[in-house]
Amino acid sequence: MIKNAYLYGIIYHKQRYMAKKTVKTEISTGKPDLMIDQAEKAVKKHLELGDASPLKNMDMSAFSTKVTLTKSKRAEARALRDQSEIKMQESDSALGIAKGQTSLTEGTVYNYLTIIRDKLLDAYRGNEEALNEWGFKVLIGESIPGRRKTVTEK
Repeated sequence: MIKNAYLYGIIYHKQRYMAKKTVKTEISTGKPDLMIDQAEKAVKKHLELGDASPLKNMDMSAFSTKVTLTKSKRAEARALRDQSEIKMQESDSALGIAKGQTSLTEGTVYNYLTIIRDKLLDAYRGNEEALNEWGFKVLIGESIPGRRKTVTEK
């Protein structure tokens, strides 16, 4: 419908449109578990409708196989992730960097490295740069009274 309007000597044409329907669908690409749920629902609906399914010309058995494979791989990954986290916690405990551990926690790598460092510092007093050969990062500082301290990595 067009309406004419006269305003300040100018004729304006206004068109009225009926509301336009917009459709938006989502595929949960950012949430794999939701995406698998969507895929399983599509397979289920296709099977329910049988020959009446609008997807009857698609290879839905290949799609269904892929969905099943994806679901089992994700379940396997979750189990391995749990195992991995347990192994990391065991590793952190052995290193001595787990929560509550310090360099004083006996029998840890951190404890041994602290003792080794201290013994090497005694053995190489005056030549601390030699600890580089033992895998320790050595920083040598210089301080002149009244000036800022300078540190160099050796």
